[in-house]
Amino acid sequence: MILGYALNWPDAVRGLILEAPAGLEEYPAEVAFAPGKTAKLFDPGFGRDFSKWRAVWDQTGILDSEIARTEQNIRDFYYFKKRDPATGAVSKAQSGYFMNDSEYARLHTEQRVGLTKGNPKELEQWSNVFIFDIYGMVVELQKDDPKNLYRRLTQIKAPIFLAFGAKEPFIPGTSLNGLKDLAGGVIVPFIERMAAEGNRPAVKIYPDTGHFIHTDNPVQFPTDVVDFVELGNVVVNSPIAIDRLVNGPSNEMTVGVAPTPPGASPTAGLNK
Repeated sequence: MILGYALNWPDAVRGLILEAPAGLEEYPAEVAFAPGKTAKLFDPGFGRDFSKWRAVWDQTGILDSEIARTEQNIRDFYYFKKRDPATGAVSKAQSGYFMNDSEYARLHTEQRVGLTKGNPKELEQWSNVFIFDIYGMVVELQKDDPKNLYRRLTQIKAPIFLAFGAKEPFIPGTSLNGLKDLAGGVIVPFIERMAAEGNRPAVKIYPDTGHFIHTDNPVQFPTDVVDFVELGNVVVNSPIAIDRLVNGPSNEMTVGVAPTPPGASPTAGLNK
């Protein structure tokens, strides 16, 4: 995870561009994956024992579900669609990968569809790696670990550009940590924590955009990245604007903004 890299080798990092990152929130060690069933899905010991990881994660059914995806299910899900199993009617879904069609989106869709038609063992291996990636991220964010990645984030001194899609479907990981509000539970607390340490991040929310910002916004996002790298700034959103973009104006929250660090502009990082 790039956040961990920045913490371990700060001298090698000029700045951080965080595109819809996991890592700005914590997770419990014990996770309920079904009514009355819990497991320590993110036991650090699994990192060196794949068989133990597989035995525990098999209980959740997540691996089997990924392997069992049909071609039609993949094509629907990848574009935020769901299909009624009885009538076949298609409607919008809350989760998916691509809000907009593009060559890149089609490439990834066809690659995943291709796995359903190839060697079953290859599909199983891909699914293992795909789901293990979730474990790899969250194992560093355990609430009962006093040195977890989340608690050390304020040590980062490099400039940060944080980007999220307003339709982000996977963060926060509600089923794993109970958090439900991307704006109020993840983004704004991160802004306030970092600002209190003198490193207020530049934050931008992209409307009508899912998890893959570079795919849904193939022009604007790269432009913002170049501006951040070359100029050191990017047009960003205030905490109130972030909440409106993510949750809509009817669910506006009250935001407590951390004090402006000495020598900094009161509007730094908050201009629209």
